[in-house]
Amino acid sequence: MIRNQDRRCAVNTGRRYYFLTIAETRNITRSAERLMVSQPSLTQYLNKLESELGVKLVDRHFTPLRLTEAGEIYRDYLLEQQALDQQLMERLRPYRPDAERTLTVGVPLQRSPDIAKRVLPGFISAHPDISLSVWEGTALSVRERVHAGELQLGFGYTYSGGVEPCIVQNLERERIVIVCNAQNPIVAGVHSSLDNPAILSASALADELFYQISPEYVLYTVETQYLERHGVEPQRRVVLSNLSGTVSALADSPQSGYAFIPHYTFLDTNLQPLLSRLAYFQLDAEPLEWSFALMRAKNVPLTREARAFWNSVLEQYRIG
Repeated sequence: MIRNQDRRCAVNTGRRYYFLTIAETRNITRSAERLMVSQPSLTQYLNKLESELGVKLVDRHFTPLRLTEAGEIYRDYLLEQQALDQQLMERLRPYRPDAERTLTVGVPLQRSPDIAKRVLPGFISAHPDISLSVWEGTALSVRERVHAGELQLGFGYTYSGGVEPCIVQNLERERIVIVCNAQNPIVAGVHSSLDNPAILSASALADELFYQISPEYVLYTVETQYLERHGVEPQRRVVLSNLSGTVSALADSPQSGYAFIPHYTFLDTNLQPLLSRLAYFQLDAEPLEWSFALMRAKNVPLTREARAFWNSVLEQYRIG
């Protein structure tokens, strides 16, 4: 049985463990982005927590933030409590109704069709006794819910230099290319293809419109860091998180600008007629890539159902 729903573990709410994200990132802004909350809200949470405990948990005079000794003690306490919460839920599992023994898996919305086609049929066929609840969100929100214990497993992305709060199993590498209209003057007649993007000068992007994805997506961090490494500061931006819509906009006009597009986006059959109207680039000889991955919470043993799903995914992706 497959249920598409938003299920939260009653004794393991994500807000209780917000401090763990602050302790990992040592940065309030970055923590707020990960947790999908506003920065003022997270600052208020930390101030209230310190007031309730009667101690300072972080030293704000440093960048990045530093945990105080009390903060380190509280972080370790939360890690122990998180593991105990998971153990409790596992021990109670045999006594719950069938609906409460459902395996919960998070999937990035834009990868949901691929997972539904590639992973679910084989798992359902091999394990008809296991109920499955699929929750769809962004890769960041899936990761945070796995980290908080609200989802048993989740799919997402890892990239070079990224901080991973979960145990991850990389499944496949995927290229991210810079895309613009094939008639854009910055192309200058250079031949390129999706599989063989051409090298583009960073200076060529200086005055171009940048179709930027919103901060709640992992791609936002990847593309921002990539542009920073190459000294590119976009002067004009349009925030648009629908990648298919972005590709269509780029294909419509030579003056439409550029965007970072992961390879999976082009698998959309509706976009196939547009591919010849686009040009594909990277800014250096090193391809920009990330990994599609399966993840689970640290220090938490997998249930029988989660282990079965984990192994089934590895088999589908031919990882021995």
